[in-house]
Amino acid sequence: MAQVTQQQSYKRSLAGSVGAGVSSVLGGSGKQYFILEHKVGSKHHKAGETQEIIVDQIEIGRDPKCQVRYDDHFETVSRQHAAIVKEGANWKLIPLSKTNPTILNGKKVQKEWFLQNGDEIQCSVNGPKLGFIIPTGNKATVGSIGFTRRLTLFRKQALRPYQRAINLLTLALALVIIGSVGWNYWQYVENEKEKEGFKMELAEKQKQIETAIARADSSIKINATLRRQFFDYKSGGTGTKKDAPPEIQDLLEACKDDVYYLETKEVYLSDGSRKRTIEGLGWSGTGFLLNDGRFVTARHCVQGWRFYWDANKKDLLNELAIPDNYPGVEIIAVLGARSKSGKNFTFVSKNFVLDDGYDRRGVIGTSTDGTPIYFTSAGFAVADNFWSTDWAYIQTGSKGNLSFDAALSGSLRTGTDLHVLGFPQGHGVGESASFINPTYNSFSVGFDGLDNTGCFLHTRGVDHGNSGGPIFVRKENVLVVVGIVSRGSHKSEEYNYGIPVSAIR
Repeated sequence: MAQVTQQQSYKRSLAGSVGAGVSSVLGGSGKQYFILEHKVGSKHHKAGETQEIIVDQIEIGRDPKCQVRYDDHFETVSRQHAAIVKEGANWKLIPLSKTNPTILNGKKVQKEWFLQNGDEIQCSVNGPKLGFIIPTGNKATVGSIGFTRRLTLFRKQALRPYQRAINLLTLALALVIIGSVGWNYWQYVENEKEKEGFKMELAEKQKQIETAIARADSSIKINATLRRQFFDYKSGGTGTKKDAPPEIQDLLEACKDDVYYLETKEVYLSDGSRKRTIEGLGWSGTGFLLNDGRFVTARHCVQGWRFYWDANKKDLLNELAIPDNYPGVEIIAVLGARSKSGKNFTFVSKNFVLDDGYDRRGVIGTSTDGTPIYFTSAGFAVADNFWSTDWAYIQTGSKGNLSFDAALSGSLRTGTDLHVLGFPQGHGVGESASFINPTYNSFSVGFDGLDNTGCFLHTRGVDHGNSGGPIFVRKENVLVVVGIVSRGSHKSEEYNYGIPVSAIR
């Protein structure tokens, strides 16, 4: 039996119930939980059934507000019999009933006792028993519980003790809108309950979380035409690595230290105070550092989820759609960049300057109750010049040696030789984290100037992984940046898009 705590103290709190529940839903990967095993059958639970408890405080008893509830058949169980509360990294058992004892491992609990894995809790002599279990190994944290399951547990555990308060608050707010009678009733509810701030927070959480539960509990039914609504996302073709012409080999070597391998370290959902990693989402590409301190890449290397589609991963799509359906939540990518010189950067996607004004919020499906599921995507763009917005940059405190020519980037002539450094298909990135050496490729301008998309077209010659890399032109005796590797043309298999540096604003 675990040791007794120093003093008896228990008060139901919003933080221990709703706050802890929200934390479990959004940031469950590092949060511990426990399991209660029902050893006696009742109206609400079968013998042998288990309950996963993801909040920091629960009550056991016959009261409908209790998260672990017994029916009136158990006369020796008080309406509020006992509580289990988290304290630090441990849980403690607190007796609440003054008439019926709380028993732990066969001994009556006088004050409070810390619980240990395998303890047996009993509500009164000859009363129902519960087994206390702390999961271990891969199932030790809330993150091991499925997202939809966590939402269901939140509804049953975090919201239940406050359901009456929520109902009263809803009525009070309606009366406030009607007039002075509502205001008086609101004051009455305020006097009966805790602070006004508590109620407003509770109402907002109720509105957001109940909406999330109703939708996320349902499986998404994908529209049959959805795949065709997205652009046929092609990276730059089927080019192969080439040997650089002898006359520019030294010029290329001088540029390599400022060409970076770019990859996602983490992609997560955040509501501003908590985060939850999105598993199974990541990408890589190329970026480069200009002599004015700007780190430049393609936008689809920064906001990969806006360009992402995999029809076989509906659960992932469900997570990506959350920010467009539930207020206050956003997707954030953490990007790592490293170069041959050994210099490293870590960037956060929301800090980049970019243009996503052509992206559209569209319906990608419905929940089983018919509620629309929304998703903002580059795939819903309708304007041709959307293609010229595939750029992004962030100002750094370091300056590279790469210069750029904005005027030349908009007036390239057919046949002009173009040169690229990057990491096609991951080539140039060794098994050792310290080995980085961008590879070379070349092609030529396909048409004079820019086309109606605001991009210049060039012959195919780059693979996925070059995306975001610099496109060079030899000018006198230096290589200057005139563009950014973007993607394959959606109109022709023969050309790729290059984003002119003049498009960056």
